[in-house]
Amino acid sequence: MSVPIFPTELVIRIIRSLQRPHEVRAVCRQWNELAIECAFHTVTLVPTEAGYLKWNGVMDTSRLKEAIRAVIIYSHDPDTVKSEGFDWYEDEEQNNYTPFKSAISRIKELDLVSKVSIKFSQESNGVMGGRSEVETKEAREKTLKTVFEAIKTRAEEYPGKSTIHALSLQNLQNFPLFYFTSSELFKGATKDIDELHLDIKEERNPDSPHDDIYLLELPVFTWYLQEHWLAPLSGQLTTLSLYFSEFWGTMPGMFHGHGLDFPRLETLNLGQLAISHHDHLDWVLRQKTLKTLRFERCVICPYIRSEEELIEEWRIPTNDWEQLPRGAFGFDGDDDAIYYFSGTWESVFDSIRTNLPQLVDFQFHWPSWSPVMFDVQRHMGTELSASRYIVFDIGLLPSRWIEAEYDGVLSFGDDSPIVREGEGSETEEPKELNRHKETLAGDQRALGELCRAVYQRQ
Repeated sequence: MSVPIFPTELVIRIIRSLQRPHEVRAVCRQWNELAIECAFHTVTLVPTEAGYLKWNGVMDTSRLKEAIRAVIIYSHDPDTVKSEGFDWYEDEEQNNYTPFKSAISRIKELDLVSKVSIKFSQESNGVMGGRSEVETKEAREKTLKTVFEAIKTRAEEYPGKSTIHALSLQNLQNFPLFYFTSSELFKGATKDIDELHLDIKEERNPDSPHDDIYLLELPVFTWYLQEHWLAPLSGQLTTLSLYFSEFWGTMPGMFHGHGLDFPRLETLNLGQLAISHHDHLDWVLRQKTLKTLRFERCVICPYIRSEEELIEEWRIPTNDWEQLPRGAFGFDGDDDAIYYFSGTWESVFDSIRTNLPQLVDFQFHWPSWSPVMFDVQRHMGTELSASRYIVFDIGLLPSRWIEAEYDGVLSFGDDSPIVREGEGSETEEPKELNRHKETLAGDQRALGELCRAVYQRQ
């Protein structure tokens, strides 16, 4: 029986939809060639004996190397490492570091590779961390340097090969590496990068979660991210993804984006950004070249409880917040500082519609877990989740961020009424906090108008 002749584009779609595309190589010569391109489009390096064997086997086969467009490098063994890290010091003593570095250096042999991804383990140690079973910041930095050296060497010594223009870092530790990002190595390896995907992992200590919010790197990292990662690459980026494992942008580290300008940026993906100021997204609205904007699990924070001294120490601006009197929501501690922020998604959606004239793709998604996308560019959809508003309470564990219930109800203190200065103090029944219901009509109207405007521009 002869194989039907299908258009090449259709055959590629069929093969890419298969879990094991290499299994159709025996169908015919055409399918064999296309299956190789699909099956070996992305190759993975795992720092284990079996991983090196598989990697070097591919690198020793010319036809397979020709198909490679993307490389994924693990800093650890993903099959065995959960809370246990990949210890470089022990590895070097066992003479296993050389195979890892040698394997990474073979990136220079790939003529058509355009994307490099590094996947770190999820657990890490910061300045105050002392857990020996996790991947250390020293180990992570060595992995970064090793990969960046390979990228820089390939660009300088093999100019005829394709440009590595996309860089993805998953579980990048939120620890500033000032020396590394100021080095000629960093500049040389990123000079051609126009697509940057960063998934930032915060240190977590299950044995002492009450101290996590006070970790030294938290107030500093967002500033470092802006000045050492984003600003130097701002003139060349066309695609940017910023994801954090925890809600970010408000506290302990404020991310305001002041001064950031991306004259070529067309796609921006933001994951778990917590908005708490009226100008919080001004840096986004300034990027007039944006065509695609995706919000994944992004929230507005209307209610905040912190410590007065921490607000000052973290240098969090409070000009957009109304400070509530002591006793609001039942909080009456000497150090309690309770705030209300009136921002709404209605205002955000309207601002996006009127300030980003080239936007033709807007997605607003709240998955059951995060992230669903990060550096995989696929359609997420648009939905007005009841979880789009959130609360920050410094007194709770293990996370200070309190997500809304399925119906939008926010848990904050004892829900007692707010008594402002000059008002009566009559006893009132506690009322349900639900910014979802309070803002639903306006948010729906603005989202609908934004989606219609985006659709009409397509």
